[in-house]
Amino acid sequence: MVVQSVRQEARRRVREAAAVRLRSLAERESRLNDLAVDVVTAVAARDRADVSAAEAVGLLLGEQVSVAEIGERCGLSVKEVARLKRVHLKAGARGASDEPLGDASASDGGDQP
Repeated sequence: MVVQSVRQEARRRVREAAAVRLRSLAERESRLNDLAVDVVTAVAARDRADVSAAEAVGLLLGEQVSVAEIGERCGLSVKEVARLKRVHLKAGARGASDEPLGDASASDGGDQP
């Protein structure tokens, strides 16, 4: 009888320890998932800000402002402005390829009233 009650007590302790360990692992997993969401959210926000800055650089370039002057006006290095210019040009090329083919009349005013 004594051996059986000792084994029952041992099983109870092991189950409790396992439950504590599982709770701890679940909490850690939840924290890691929350941090991963923070990372992905920050990267997405950075990407949107980058595209927005590149669009602004494109508008300045459209006003015949040089890369050097854009950098000076914005407090950015010429290297950073050049990078944003590349992002803008890439986005423009991607946007142009997204337009439907054979629909030039719609984009330039064509024959529509």
